[in-house]
Amino acid sequence: MKSKRVNAMTFKDDLAEDKYTFLNVNEFSELATVDGVLMKCQISHWTAEKSNRLTETFDGLHGDFTTIYFDADVYIKKRQRLPRNGEQIYVNSKRCDVVSVKNEMGIAKIVCSAYRQNVLRSVR
Repeated sequence: MKSKRVNAMTFKDDLAEDKYTFLNVNEFSELATVDGVLMKCQISHWTAEKSNRLTETFDGLHGDFTTIYFDADVYIKKRQRLPRNGEQIYVNSKRCDVVSVKNEMGIAKIVCSAYRQNVLRSVR
């Protein structure tokens, strides 16, 4: 009697499958353009009213921060590498400064900042 080989998924296979669930536009994500690359992303925005160590802002300026999660491989395929700290990127045509970049298990997490004078976005 021949034994059947079972195709068991590894832990890495499970994580790769979770990545596609996380980036599913019918679940958690949306289509967005990052540096000219249209892809599935999760985007969250928040505004800093005051300066502190985590959200350095200058006097008279308020910081808008954006965190973007996306498939690192999709971005790298078009742009050759992920952005680096201090570079500028465009998220849906809005210019942002890259504050931090992480690539964890194929999901890129980029925190960006944009500053404006006097009026917070939430007040407008």
